[in-house]
Amino acid sequence: MIQSMTGFGKSEKQTEFGTLIVDLRSVNNRYCDMAIKLPEFLESHSEEIKRLLTEKLVRGRITLSVSLNGASEEIARLKLNLPAIRRFYDSLTELSAELGIDEKVKIEHLLMLTDLFDIHSPNIEAENVITILRETLESAIVALNEMRFREGNFLQKELELHLVMIGEKVSEIEDLFVSCKNGYFEKMKKNLKELCADLNFDTDRVLQEAALAAKRIDITEECERLRSHLHQFRKYMEDDEPSGKKMTFLLQEMNREAATIGSKSEEARIAHLVVLVKDEIEKIREQAQNIL
Repeated sequence: MIQSMTGFGKSEKQTEFGTLIVDLRSVNNRYCDMAIKLPEFLESHSEEIKRLLTEKLVRGRITLSVSLNGASEEIARLKLNLPAIRRFYDSLTELSAELGIDEKVKIEHLLMLTDLFDIHSPNIEAENVITILRETLESAIVALNEMRFREGNFLQKELELHLVMIGEKVSEIEDLFVSCKNGYFEKMKKNLKELCADLNFDTDRVLQEAALAAKRIDITEECERLRSHLHQFRKYMEDDEPSGKKMTFLLQEMNREAATIGSKSEEARIAHLVVLVKDEIEKIREQAQNIL
């Protein structure tokens, strides 16, 4: 079953320091690209977390946010920076006197001070939280992968519709080619005979050249390879291993076969069907960019 690279997972656990919240998101990307936001006391474990995410999620633009929220004053509290406030007040009062400004210093003036508050946070040791973080992160990864599989199941149904459409168009192309094949040969033979009517040419040689020319416009092999690619693509969709990159490569091959069919054919109806096939391949390619 295919997986989408789009997913979201969230998990929370209570600790003695507060609520540990893990928010994990993933979107499509050619590689495994990460943006990780951790509390300062957990930053020393960032490489370990990256390795875990790479192992479990494989590919995509992955965004991880970890926070520790507590409701009690023991977790984090604000304290007025009174010494700084007094210095700021005295400076404003002195400046008012110096410039002859009658306005008194008000609270809104003091609120302009950037160091108005001191934030006091407890000294949390990473080792006291990292084990719980691993468990919480694992839960978020499971939730994200479940969403990836759900999205992948939807994508698979959409892709199958496009594959069926391509198969139908290839069948129409084959039928048209078979019906026109003898006409191609007879037309070439007639043109060669008219061209060589007044010249002394070996008739067998002329017919041999006509047969070779007809073979050059034969699209049977291209149609067979295109059908083989459709079969292989379906096998990739059922594969348990990530197949997004292999699908992308196979789509390039499918597009190449379709282009060859179009360039070989002299029949306008076949050329029109080739356009429809390439349009379906492009629709699959757009979807495949989000497949793991």
